[in-house]
Amino acid sequence: MSKTSGLLLVSIVAVALMAPPAPSQSRKLTLEDVATDVINLRSYVKDMRENADAKNAETKALLEQILARFSTIDSSVHSLGGALGSIKTADEKSARDIESAKSDLAAIRTSVDSLRKLEETLTNINSKLEGLKRQIDDIQNTPTTTGPTPKQVFSEASLLVQQGFYDLAIPDLKEFLNTYPRDSRAPAAQLLVGNAYFAKGEFDKAVVAYDETIQKYPESDTRCTALYKKGQTLAQLKQTAEANKIYQSVAKDCANTVEGPLAAGELKRTPARGGRGNN
Repeated sequence: MSKTSGLLLVSIVAVALMAPPAPSQSRKLTLEDVATDVINLRSYVKDMRENADAKNAETKALLEQILARFSTIDSSVHSLGGALGSIKTADEKSARDIESAKSDLAAIRTSVDSLRKLEETLTNINSKLEGLKRQIDDIQNTPTTTGPTPKQVFSEASLLVQQGFYDLAIPDLKEFLNTYPRDSRAPAAQLLVGNAYFAKGEFDKAVVAYDETIQKYPESDTRCTALYKKGQTLAQLKQTAEANKIYQSVAKDCANTVEGPLAAGELKRTPARGGRGNN
C-alpha cells in the first residue's frame, strides 16, 4: 500500500469516527437521521478533497470515487424513502379500511337489532289480530236479536207459569228453546214446559216434556226433578207401577236431592199398588 493510500484510509477512519454515534436502544433510528448523516459525511469528504494536495492525484482520484458513491447513496436513500412512504400509505389505507369495516359491521348489527324488534312487533300484532278475529267470529255466531235478551225471555215465561198463564208461557218457552238451545237456562225451560202441561192437566204432553228434559240434559240438575215429576204425572194417568219404578230410581239415584226423600215418601204411601201394577 502506498503512503498516499494509507493517508486516505486514515482520513476515512477519521470521518467514521466523527460521524454521529449509533442510536441507543431508547432512541429509534429514522430515515431522516440516515439522510442527515449522509449529507454530513459527503460535506466532510468534499472538504477533504478541496484541502488535499493538488499534486497528489491519487488521493484526489480516490476522493472523487467516494463522492461518486454518494450519488448512489442519495438514490438509495430516496428509493428507501419512497418505499417507506408507500408502506406508510398502505398502513394508513389499511387503517381506514378497518375503520370502514367496523362502521359497516356496526350498521349491520343495528339493522339486525331493528329487524328483531320489528319481528317482535309483528308477532304482537298477529296475536292481537287473532284475538280480534275470534271476537268477530263470536259476534257473527251470536244470534242477532232486536228484542229482549235470552234472560229476559226466560224470566218472563217463568213468571207466566207462576201466575198460571200456561197457554201464554208454553209458546214462549218453546221459542226460547228453539232460539237458544245451548243456553244454560235451556234445561229449566224444558222442565217448565212439562210443569205447565201438568198444571193444565195435559198429562200425556207433560210426560213427553219431562222425557225430553231427561234425555237432552242428563247431566243437568233438572234431571232428578224431571224424573220425580214424571212419576207424579204417571200416577195421575193411573200408571201406578210405572210411577213406583220411577220413584224407586229417584229415591236411590237422587237420595241427596230434594226429590229423593219425596220419592221415598210416595213409595210408602202406595206400597200395595206398587206390587199390583197399573190400576
